[in-house]
Amino acid sequence: MLADLVERLLGATRIAVDEAPWWDRRDVVAYVQSILTLTPGSPYGGTGADAAATVAQAVGQRAGRSFLVARIAARSLADRDEIVLAEDSSWLRALDDDLLGVFRTDLRNSVKDPAERRRAVILMRAVAFAFGSGIPWRGIWPLMAHAVDDDGDYYSDSAWLLGTRLSAYLVTDRSEGTTVYRLFHDLLRSTLKERWQELLIVRPTA
Repeated sequence: MLADLVERLLGATRIAVDEAPWWDRRDVVAYVQSILTLTPGSPYGGTGADAAATVAQAVGQRAGRSFLVARIAARSLADRDEIVLAEDSSWLRALDDDLLGVFRTDLRNSVKDPAERRRAVILMRAVAFAFGSGIPWRGIWPLMAHAVDDDGDYYSDSAWLLGTRLSAYLVTDRSEGTTVYRLFHDLLRSTLKERWQELLIVRPTA
């Protein structure tokens, strides 16, 4: 890991911010509440602030010490058309499966059609195999998608994916004058590499 290398080369002392005395669950709650209330178009803005506070507490209780899980859960809720209440078990259960659960739920809510959802996962999985700054949109990305799933034609689908809210999982960068894309977190990379089929399983919502 990069952190291990830096620690060894620089003789630095690593501070585990997710342990005492630095860790405080209230930080996760505040982070979730800020996403819910400040995301443009969120139903939790304005008059939904009270609901945002209770939902943030619920996410903070179940997300543990993972700001990544909290972020995905909060953004998924903030991008819905209507407020989802804290006592709604259909989304709370997703948090019980950690990153896999909230990622899977967000995929299901973002892309309703199962075939399109699978295409989205394959396209994101292709990005998971890219290192450095990321993968170029033109040419390389469709070829890598075809390499991880040779049953599909992905030459026009990267533009489709970038037009959906799932583009929030990607970071846009420039490399040698070319626009490239990468996943915003390494845990997304490992999930898409090793557990991508589980992302496509439809869990009961009731």
